[in-house]
Amino acid sequence: MEVCVVNLKKLLLLTIVITSIFTSYIFSFSINAIGNDNRTIRVAYPVQKGLTEMDEQGNYSGYTYEYLLEIAQYTGWNYEFVQVPGEINESITKLMKMLEDGEIDIMGGMLYNEPLEKMYNYAGNSYGVVNTVLQVLYENTAIDSISSQTMKKIRIAIMENSSTRLEELNEYCKMNLISPELVYCKTEEEQIEALKNGKADALLNVSMNPIEGVRTVAKFSPKPFYFITPKGNTDLTQRLNSAISNIEQTDPYFSTTLYEKYFTPENNKMFLSDEETKFIKDTEKLRVGVPLNKPPFQNIYKDTSELKGISIDLLNHISDKTGLEFELVPVKSQANLEKMTKNHEIDIVAGMIYDYEYSRKHNIIMSRPFISTQYAMMINNKLNENSLDGKRLALTKDIAYESHFKGDIVWYDTLEECIEAVNKGYVDYTYGEGYSMQYYMNQPKYKDVRLVPQTYEAQRICFGVTKPNKQELLNIFNKAIISISSEKMQSIIYQNTTYRQDFSLLYIMQQNPIETVFIVSSLLICVIGFMAFSLHTRTSMNEKISLELKKHTQVYEMASEYFFEYDYKKDKLIISMQGKGIDTYYGVNKNNNSENDNITDAKKEIRREYNKKFFDVIKSQENGTTEIYTLLSDDTFHWIRITSKIIYNDRNIPVYVIGKICNIDSEKEEKNMLLDKVQKDSLTNIYNAAYIRKLTAKNLLDLSTDKNGALLIIDIDYFKSINDNYGHLFGDKVLVNVAKILDESFAKDDIVGRLGGDEFSVYVKDIINKEELINKCNNVYNQIQLIKLPNGESLSISMGVVITKCGQEYDELYEIADNALYDSKREGRNRFKIV
Repeated sequence: MEVCVVNLKKLLLLTIVITSIFTSYIFSFSINAIGNDNRTIRVAYPVQKGLTEMDEQGNYSGYTYEYLLEIAQYTGWNYEFVQVPGEINESITKLMKMLEDGEIDIMGGMLYNEPLEKMYNYAGNSYGVVNTVLQVLYENTAIDSISSQTMKKIRIAIMENSSTRLEELNEYCKMNLISPELVYCKTEEEQIEALKNGKADALLNVSMNPIEGVRTVAKFSPKPFYFITPKGNTDLTQRLNSAISNIEQTDPYFSTTLYEKYFTPENNKMFLSDEETKFIKDTEKLRVGVPLNKPPFQNIYKDTSELKGISIDLLNHISDKTGLEFELVPVKSQANLEKMTKNHEIDIVAGMIYDYEYSRKHNIIMSRPFISTQYAMMINNKLNENSLDGKRLALTKDIAYESHFKGDIVWYDTLEECIEAVNKGYVDYTYGEGYSMQYYMNQPKYKDVRLVPQTYEAQRICFGVTKPNKQELLNIFNKAIISISSEKMQSIIYQNTTYRQDFSLLYIMQQNPIETVFIVSSLLICVIGFMAFSLHTRTSMNEKISLELKKHTQVYEMASEYFFEYDYKKDKLIISMQGKGIDTYYGVNKNNNSENDNITDAKKEIRREYNKKFFDVIKSQENGTTEIYTLLSDDTFHWIRITSKIIYNDRNIPVYVIGKICNIDSEKEEKNMLLDKVQKDSLTNIYNAAYIRKLTAKNLLDLSTDKNGALLIIDIDYFKSINDNYGHLFGDKVLVNVAKILDESFAKDDIVGRLGGDEFSVYVKDIINKEELINKCNNVYNQIQLIKLPNGESLSISMGVVITKCGQEYDELYEIADNALYDSKREGRNRFKIV
């Protein structure tokens, strides 16, 4: 791909020949943009791979296209994209002539040179950089980089008539003391074939021409490219230049993100050079220093005395992918870690903070960060986070958090000690990175604290490689980290941030209070029963039963439970604690018609139905436990647990059923709350990403051939700008409001959740037709428009929608809907696309 630049001599020759006859071949396409200047800007649009693309349906995309859409957010321009027929160089030349004549306003992708600068206005700021590159096959592990230290000669496949690139190559080889052997090719396909059949070692290319199956080993001759405007149109040039400057200041990574999107092919494969493979083969176990008390990144678990955490799982992943073997060395303090690093007692540091100053000071090389996490404040529930003057702040002695702390600082050795102090009220608040704070927050014992997100710079975590002479090891770690898929990384994070309770007798008693009371009560009943039997051996059997029943009743009342005895022969059920929710004689009056004759017939019928169900459980249940939701005599519904045991006579005929009835409303409520924590997003209280996937996948399996569903992927437009301009607290409020609207806009059976960040998902179970789905989407857009930003503008969203059919899987549908979402965003946002 040529980046809108042709050989200067050819260009000047062609511009003399070209006349205005090309005007009749113009095709145009218009879009709307948000801003305060509504004029329409005519943009040259030569179709170029990655830069300015157009598919068969006429949809526009590409690096320059998306950059223009972003410019429109600052200028308010509308665009008319202009094309002319012909080969790419011919098309570019015609468009440049039209720009010179004022028939077009802007043209992108132009490299700078002096002759062209006399003909056109160049924007003062570039909007990207293109490099000349040398690329080899992915599987060619013999070449990992190019320099005089690794090779003296190299065979390079180069396109004929590429004089500019050849000059750049010769200059690069001269600087690196390399002698190139040129293999001339007519097409890009011939270049790739030369690599595959061994005629060439590398091919010459430009960075903005992605070729499948190759990787870059050398990059040189960087050249910025610009937008140009007609000579003399200073107002247009100034507005264009101002918009580019604003984009780069607001989001310095905008150009990089676009470049990776269109010119960096995704590849999760990991290829090692021959030197790296030899390093692995020749290296024995590497000692890894693991700082303790840093969950969820690394810690020793008390139940198994085993090191676990995100860093440990990543080391296992790297070991599986590369064959490297690691010996984990627990390190109790930061001082011990620095001492071991200085004395070269360890080769690797696990889970260190990505900090250049620290790495230089301690002679450690840092790998690529494998995780990034925001800081959070944990505060006691009794306090207001907006009024911290004079409050007590808990901090660890080795904290890297930089801020103007308010109040009195109390120092602790570990983050867990800080959180414990806040929870018990010894101090008022503390700070820590988000994943660690959430790990402790998930523990039931920390119920008196809450988290407040902070907007300070995120903390990044990496591995450290101790110097010297460990460059191959660093390269291996970086390649392994880069190659890990986002799904694998999220799985590792999820497994280690979900708290696992250490089981003990005390924990079991806390989690099962009713069963614990029952066991203690049963022992007490046995003791009392034995005493009653001894005291009344000379009395009649009826008197003994009556007295025992009275004593038992007193014990039952102490236990706050209902104990029962059912007589099969008399069909009579006796339940303790008469008048407290369950009547004493269900067996005699199981339809419950004798009392409260003033109730309606409908209520009587409901009572009969539930009384029958309850009575049937008592009569038919084998030894064991049953939980039912039933109507009690106080006309309210409750969850109860019925535990029973059948007493047989000598002929093995059931005579009695004895047992207990417990009200388990609070237990059910607690379980539902715990279930919500697992299934729901903590901020918006709708389903989280993991549970969305599970529920949607289940519904797809149940989908019949005569029914359709729909998967919607929703993204808030310019959410990063909302956070940057109004703060993360306001951004959180926007997320909550959007979640509420989505939850209220769809049926209860539909699946509404938050995938993460500002991305949401909805699975609609039953769709009658596409028109119904369009109406649902339009309704959502109308509701979202009601959310106003502080500047008075309405919030907007982009949406990708796919209609599901029987036999499709979640991952397939997600990819389709996600692509539709990105199409909506490329086409200007604030819209949806249904596929």
